This record gives sequence, C-alpha cells and structure tokens, in this order.
Amino acid sequence: MGEDYSAENTGTLTSEGETGLRDYMASLRYAGMIQRSMLPLPALMSALHQKGSPGEAPDAIDMSLCIFNQGSYELQFSGANRPLFIVSAGELREIKADKMPIGPAPLMEEPFSNSIVRFDENDMFYLFSDGFPDQFGGPDNKKFKYNQFRNMLSEAGKYEAAGQKQFIGQVFEEWKGPTQQVDDVTIFGFKPRIL
Repeated sequence: MGEDYSAENTGTLTSEGETGLRDYMASLRYAGMIQRSMLPLPALMSALHQKGSPGEAPDAIDMSLCIFNQGSYELQFSGANRPLFIVSAGELREIKADKMPIGPAPLMEEPFSNSIVRFDENDMFYLFSDGFPDQFGGPDNKKFKYNQFRNMLSEAGKYEAAGQKQFIGQVFEEWKGPTQQVDDVTIFGFKPRIL
C-alpha cells in the first residue's frame, strides 16, 4: 500500500480459543487479498491448519476492511459478513457486506465485492462486531438488534469521540443490565485523515 493510502479493519471470530486466535492472525495476513478479491482458499485453510474434513470445526472470520485514498474523499470497502456504517449529517448509511465469512465454512470460495464510496470530511465511520446487536437485555431480555444499533450510532455521531465512547458504553450497560455479556463487543469509530 502506497503513502497515499491508509487502511482500517475489524475482525470477529466464529470460533474461540487457540483456533480463534489463529483465525484472527490469518485475517490480518489475508486482508490485502480480500480487498483484491483474491482469497485463495487452499492457502487460507493451510494457515488455519484445516483440511476440509467433515468433522472439522468450521472456523471462519467475519471482517470488514476499508482502504482510504488520502488524496481524495474516496474509500474502497470489502466486508465478510460485516458491513460499514457511515454517519453523515446525522444520517446513517450502510455499505453492505458479502454474506459469507473468510474461511472454508460454510460456502465455497467466492470473490469478495469491492465497493468504492465517496464521503465528506466530517463523516464518521463505524466498523463493528456482532456483539452489541446480539446482546440480550432490556425489559424483555431480548437482543438489542440492528435497527436499534443503527439508531444508536446515528445518535452517537452527534458527539465528539470521547462523548461517543461514553454514550455507547452507557447505552450498552443500561441495555445489558444484570444479564451476562454474551459475546465480544467491538465498535471502531473513526474519521479518515485527508491530506
């Protein structure tokens, strides 16, 4: 990647423990291949120490990747089950991800799509895991879900970074209440730097 580009990504594992750690490290190694839509399944399976056997754990990675052209207001986005949310002037727009993980399960190898997106300098970008929307809580002990998550991020976009962190943390804790946290929660909010 040249000097005029920067990249941001998040990944979440569909497995746990040592294999999960191996998955995440592989996701970082293969991020460039995802962006170029050239993910070689045999090489990834080898990195994950998988053979494609029927009884093998279907380890995979859900991931989103943004590459910013720092000389313009343009980015490239690829997502493996993880979309990109952009809040612009209080409105949230979603850049859809491909509905498949990185890894050999459950679909056969397909190229990942590459979306080119224009943005404004004050836009706020969010990459995230599924942990927050999947969290149980509230008065009926139900999942937070994506519609509520979208609304929350639209509201959070009105604050500066520190205020967003506080607002999102407060919403999560109030929703979760005494319910046990069910998954990892990652929300990565950022504004790209334009040269």
